Amino acid sequence: MSGVSTLPRRPWQCNRARPAIRPATIYHAFGIDPDTIVYNHLNQPRELVKAKALTKLFG
Repeated sequence: MSGVSTLPRRPWQCNRARPAIRPATIYHAFGIDPDTIVYNHLNQPRELVKAKALTKLFG
């Protein structure tokens, strides 16, 4: 079939196994690096999100 795209209608559908991609993409949209390390109340380092942003949405 010519002219039919094989890509999913919604870009996030290609990453259904990684639900953390959505918050990573939202942080990226607000200018917050998803790879940021934050510290909890015990001063232990934690990753903000354990995923990469879906930057294809932003052209």
